Amino acid sequence: MTKRVINRFDPFMPVKVNNTTSEVNSVDVSSNSNNFEEFSSMTLNESLKFKMPEIIKGFTILITKKTIGADNKIGEDLLENFLYTVSESFELPQYLILVNEAVLLLNKKSINNIISKLKKYGVKTLVSMESLNYFEYKVDSNLFSNATSKEISDKIIFSKKLITL
Repeated sequence: MTKRVINRFDPFMPVKVNNTTSEVNSVDVSSNSNNFEEFSSMTLNESLKFKMPEIIKGFTILITKKTIGADNKIGEDLLENFLYTVSESFELPQYLILVNEAVLLLNKKSINNIISKLKKYGVKTLVSMESLNYFEYKVDSNLFSNATSKEISDKIIFSKKLITL
């Protein structure tokens, strides 16, 4: 039987180390319970380790549209779910680049939350200044950098792996 590897980042997901597993005891900590002291003194077993996501150098995601597939609600949801899945992955891109109508995604709070999370892990988000100007879109944010076509072209040309949506 092959072991299924889950490629998601969850800080509370224990990873099995040295072929040992630990039992997790549940403790009732309701207001009626006397187990609160036992709960507050619990410590993590040393055999449990947590893997933090890492940036893969040369891995770039280029987004050119505000949807995946057709220009409808499900296409928008698919793109948002894709970005969320990327933000939960153990392997993160070095760059997330938004060009053309993808810059319009920046008005969605959920997308900004995902970009914020990616930024905390070190992912650089570049947004095309030309696209912002074309759509007359004014966004002031410290979540991303405004980039020229040359800067974006350099990131695309020199990336080892490019995913385009």
